[in-house]
Amino acid sequence: MIRAHDPQQSKHDPRGLAMPVWYSVAGLLGLVTGVVGVLFPLGLLLGAGAIIGVVLILSILRDPFFGVLCIAFFLPFERVGGMDVGGMSLRIHQVLALITLGSWIFTKLVHGKLRFKANPLFWPLYLYMLVNVLSLTRSFNLRRGFLVLGFTVFVWIVSMMVAEIVDHRDRIVRVVRTLFISATLVSIFGLFQFVGDEIGLSPQLTQIRVGWYDKNVIGLTRLHSTALEPLYFCNYLLVVFPLLISLILNLNEFSSVETLHATSLQVKKEKNRPQIFARPVLIGMAMVMGLAYILTVSRGGYLGLLLSVVVIGFISFKKVFTPRLLILALIALVGVASLSAVTGASSSKLSLEYIQHRATTFIDTMSDWERLETYEAAINAFRVSPYLGFGPGNFGPYVVNITHGTPDNGWGIVNNEPLEMLAEVGLIGFLLFLLAMTIWALRNLAAQIRAQDSLMRALLIGSLASFAGIALQYMTFSTLYIMHVWFMIGFGIALQNYVLSEKTTEHHTERT
Repeated sequence: MIRAHDPQQSKHDPRGLAMPVWYSVAGLLGLVTGVVGVLFPLGLLLGAGAIIGVVLILSILRDPFFGVLCIAFFLPFERVGGMDVGGMSLRIHQVLALITLGSWIFTKLVHGKLRFKANPLFWPLYLYMLVNVLSLTRSFNLRRGFLVLGFTVFVWIVSMMVAEIVDHRDRIVRVVRTLFISATLVSIFGLFQFVGDEIGLSPQLTQIRVGWYDKNVIGLTRLHSTALEPLYFCNYLLVVFPLLISLILNLNEFSSVETLHATSLQVKKEKNRPQIFARPVLIGMAMVMGLAYILTVSRGGYLGLLLSVVVIGFISFKKVFTPRLLILALIALVGVASLSAVTGASSSKLSLEYIQHRATTFIDTMSDWERLETYEAAINAFRVSPYLGFGPGNFGPYVVNITHGTPDNGWGIVNNEPLEMLAEVGLIGFLLFLLAMTIWALRNLAAQIRAQDSLMRALLIGSLASFAGIALQYMTFSTLYIMHVWFMIGFGIALQNYVLSEKTTEHHTERT
């Protein structure tokens, strides 16, 4: 159970005075839904869901940080955990984000402080959104343009909220723990999905997308877990997996560098501060996520993870090539091989040669020629409107020249975010967004130099690796308003703000 008690919360908080009333209402609703579940068996699941929903909502209204934890946990629940409402896909984390935003703003109003902390990305992203609005004047499908812009503004606001609410070390630790637990659970479900489809379990049980990623398509199940596609699942794991790898590699500082150059009191203080999980637990999580990642058979995902590992290895070079970690890596490889043998991966069907042959043969012939066509169309669109583009989400309408309605097979995308951004918001929008992301990366590097807390530095390295991997993966797909990507951006700002704050600097100065 995720708990979000904030020791800094005042016991005279007006929200806290009303909580007995809220819990009374929750108890009454629980009683009613329980009776409905008994009288009408089909309503039992809905009743349980209603009870859980009410408890979550009341907890978020009491403490917005609990909402951030809930968002972090439900980030990977896309296809599984989502539902279609009015022709639109509604996901749990979107609903939770809306509730958390309301709670966050309400909290500020209650305390009479409707002011927001400075965010280094605010102005470049604000100007980027203004360019999006201006580019709507050239859009082919205005309804789609407003819809995409609305989603983009929404996830941007959520990222700013995360950056402000996650404002001290304990909260950072709790968010990371939640991310790790959630990613491990959906990876385990993904492995079940893979094994289940391979042995012939019902698609309703495995939630595999039949005709797209089941074993009959390329002769091998492509794991996508709770996500819509393997590529999106890889994209989500790129938010979490590099953080995990960085912690495993960098958290041995307590027993080496700091132990040699610090007093016993300083080392004791560092060790007594809240950490994430013990290293064996982290290694176990990494093995599960790594195996799930491999079984997605996603080229874009592989390239993104490779760059993330290179970034971590480059920054943590001295910690990578040590006898101890090489032995741990060997143990991890043996563990993955053992798991692969249990799931049938020792057969020729799951050999690396087989995966490479079947995946490249199918994916190359089915998608590469489509990508070349969309790349050319995006370049042509940029040439026609180089400064403002044709409006957010309007590459598809531009290609098919549809001003109303939606094609039966959906809107086409470029599958390359930089090209799609140039086509939709032009050079001005692209440069503003690039400026914002450059600021994010440079602040991360500055925070790494400043950081004296080993855990925070490891997380900074991991978040930079995540950022780099996702940026590279965006060369193979182009959906900008993805919640977990913007959650990572906001959480990265929170990390940077904590390390670069005067309070943190003074704390470490006292220790030294």
